Amino acid sequence: MQLLGGGVRIRTGVRGFAGPCLTTRPRRQNCQCYCSGSVSLLVLEVVVHRANDRSDDEELEDRPDGGRQKTDHREDDPQCQSNEKQHPDCLHQGHYPSFVLFHGRRRFNGAGGKYPELVTRRFALVTALSVGIVGSALVPALGASATSAVKSFVITSNLPTSLSSQLPLLRLHFSDAAKAKNLPTLRTHPLLATKWQQISTHEVQAVVTGSLQPAAVYTIDLPTRMTCTSTCRFTAVRPRLASVASSITWEEQLLAELNYLPVSFSASTPQSDRSQPAAGTFAWKYPNLPKTLQSQWRVGVAGVILRGALMNFQSVNNIPTTGIADAATWSDLMTAVHSNKLDATTYNYVSVSMGSPEVLTLYVQNHVKFTTPVNTGISVSPTATGTYPVYVRYLSTTMSGTNPDGSHYSDPGIQWVSYFNGGDALHEFPRYSYGSPQSLGCVEMPFASAETVYPFTPIGTLVTINQ
Repeated sequence: MQLLGGGVRIRTGVRGFAGPCLTTRPRRQNCQCYCSGSVSLLVLEVVVHRANDRSDDEELEDRPDGGRQKTDHREDDPQCQSNEKQHPDCLHQGHYPSFVLFHGRRRFNGAGGKYPELVTRRFALVTALSVGIVGSALVPALGASATSAVKSFVITSNLPTSLSSQLPLLRLHFSDAAKAKNLPTLRTHPLLATKWQQISTHEVQAVVTGSLQPAAVYTIDLPTRMTCTSTCRFTAVRPRLASVASSITWEEQLLAELNYLPVSFSASTPQSDRSQPAAGTFAWKYPNLPKTLQSQWRVGVAGVILRGALMNFQSVNNIPTTGIADAATWSDLMTAVHSNKLDATTYNYVSVSMGSPEVLTLYVQNHVKFTTPVNTGISVSPTATGTYPVYVRYLSTTMSGTNPDGSHYSDPGIQWVSYFNGGDALHEFPRYSYGSPQSLGCVEMPFASAETVYPFTPIGTLVTINQ
C-alpha cells in the first residue's frame, strides 16, 4: 500500500484471466462495472477518495491565471473513458471514480478516521472478486480432467477353428469389469453381422445375427487390449482365420427344399430362415422308381444321389460341376433358398439292364417315360455296374480310344452323347442289331432312341447299370 498525492493505490496480480476495469461511485452509491481484455497479469489499482462532501473532496488544480478548477480524472484515463461509454451509469458528473487504473498525479484532500476502514473494505472486495474469477476458471478444468480418465483392459479370447451358427462366434475375458453394451463392433472379413452378449461381469460373447456362409473362411480381428473414456475402443487386435462348419444333412436339406433330390424335407418347427440348418425329416417322393435307387439314399451320407443332385444344381447355376459343396456352391444354395429359386426341371433317372435283351428304361418323375434296346460292353471291355451321375454332354463329338487288340479307333460325328463313368457314355451308334453286348463299355442306342433320351439326361442325372 502506498499513498500517492492523497490517494491510496493497491496492486494485486492474478494470471490467466481477463482483467476487470472496476469503477464505482463514492461511498453513498457503489457501482461495479467490468471491461473485457485478454491480459496475462491483472493489475488492480485502487484509488480511494472520500467524497462525503464535494467541497472537501474535490481535487483542484491551479489554473494559469492563479485560479483553481475542478479536475475530472476520467479525462486522464482512456480505459475508463471507454468503460464509461459502455456503462454510462457508472459515472456521473460531479462524482469521481474510486477504482481506476492509476495515471498521473493524484491528490487526496481531506482526512478522517474512516479512511483506513474504507480502504480495507474495498481491498477485501477486490480480493474476493479475484479469487472468485480464478476459482470459476479452475473448477471446470478440474472436472474435465476427472471425467476424461482413461481405463485400460487386457483381453483374452477363445475362438473355435470351426464356426457354427448354433454356437457363439467367440468369447472374451476382460482384466476388469466390462459391459457388453459399451463394446465396439467386432471386425470380420467378409463382413459378418454380430452382437455382444454379457456372460458375467468380466466376460462377453459374440453371436452371429446374420447367416454364416458354409465352407467360407473368415478373418476375425480378436481384441487383445481396450481403452475406455466416454466410449470404448479396441487398441490392439490379433487376426485369426476360422472356417464355417458345414454338414451333409444341411446340404441335403437345402437341395431337397429346392427340389433337386428325390426326397422332401419337413422341418420339425417353423423356420424363420429356411437356409439355416433345422431338425426335421426326409421322405422319399417317388415310390415308383426302382428300389435299387431308393436303397442308395441315406440321410447324412455323401452318396451318389446327393452328388448327382449337387452337380445338377451347380450346372444350373453355372458353377463348376465338381459335385463338391465349396464356398461358392454354398453361397448359391443359400441365395436360391432365400429367393425360393426351385428346380424347374423334372427328376429323371436312367436304368440299364444287362440281361437278355439289354434294355434302357428312362424314368421321368415317378413314371416310366421311355424304353429302348441297347448294347453294352463286350466281355473283354465290359460296362461297369453301379450308379453314376452324368458329368459331361455333347450334341456331337468324336469318340476315340484303343480296341482290345491294341489298335486305335476314332469315330467322328457321334451324336447325343452323355458321359457318366470315365469313357462310358450313353450315345447313338449305328449297329445291325441292339439288345446284346457289342460296345467297348458304352451304352449304344439307335439314333432315334438316343435323340429321345438325350434331353432328359442333364448334368447330374443318375444312370444305373444293373447286371
